[in-house]
Amino acid sequence: MPPNCRRQLARLRGGAVAVESAIVLSLWLLLVIASIELSLCALRYNLLAEASRELSRQIMVHGSLSTDPWGPATLTVKANSSSDLVAAVQNRLPTMNTADVDVEVEWLDGGNAPNDRVRILIAYTHINHIPFAIINREMPLRAECIVRILH
Repeated sequence: MPPNCRRQLARLRGGAVAVESAIVLSLWLLLVIASIELSLCALRYNLLAEASRELSRQIMVHGSLSTDPWGPATLTVKANSSSDLVAAVQNRLPTMNTADVDVEVEWLDGGNAPNDRVRILIAYTHINHIPFAIINREMPLRAECIVRILH
């Protein structure tokens, strides 16, 4: 093979490597960003579940026999409100804006006596920031607990 052909092949091969690298690196970067985004979504769901469990523990001990009873009116507020009931949740949501988190507390049996049921629902809409994503841009996250009042 003449030396001129070798040089031309070497130059063409260098261009092919650059194109292949650009394609592979961009796909790799997209996968890394997508895994970080989905990990953040999973973290937020777990934080919502933990917050609903913490609020359910607080509600269980604030029944009609408590010195500071809560309920039985249904409460629907944002997590950044000044309600005593929501104060237990506010520090459990570090990766979310509390103004975007909905908290709903419903006394299912209509009272706050011992053994009455209470449903706690905490909801948040996770906004997906992955460009050209196949999955939905908005992912609604909900955590729900149903507990019985102890006292």
